[in-house]
Amino acid sequence: MLLLQDFDFGEPLAPAPVSFSLEAPGWQYVWMLLIALTGLILVVQFYKYKKNAYRREAIQMIDSTQASLSERVKLCNKLLKKVALKSISRTDLSRSSMDMLTLLNDRTSKSLFDQKDLEIMQSVNYGSDLYNENELKDHIERVKYWIKNHKAL
Repeated sequence: MLLLQDFDFGEPLAPAPVSFSLEAPGWQYVWMLLIALTGLILVVQFYKYKKNAYRREAIQMIDSTQASLSERVKLCNKLLKKVALKSISRTDLSRSSMDMLTLLNDRTSKSLFDQKDLEIMQSVNYGSDLYNENELKDHIERVKYWIKNHKAL
């Protein structure tokens, strides 16, 4: 019976040392992939920035208006409808006004508008003296929040 001790295997053979270099073809592929991914991310972010320009313009228009509070509410309602037309189909918007509140609320993560907002939207053209200053300011803030955070098509 042969034992393992009877065999002389000699010194173990080690592979030749491999030099480490960032100029190796594999690393060049990794660098090209990283550059391509960075470029793709920049293009996507730029596209999102351009696509959301209407939001920034609407909020800037509301903030820069120096008119009276009732005029600012009128402007907010006008911009809300204009922005809604970009994000909700016209057939859905042509429903009754209460459905419009539902459609607007469905476009954000939380329900922003209620019956009071509907009354403000409808009565602002006929005189908004029915509502106090805080209610109108809250309405403006809700409109700005909706414009900034709604889900677009």
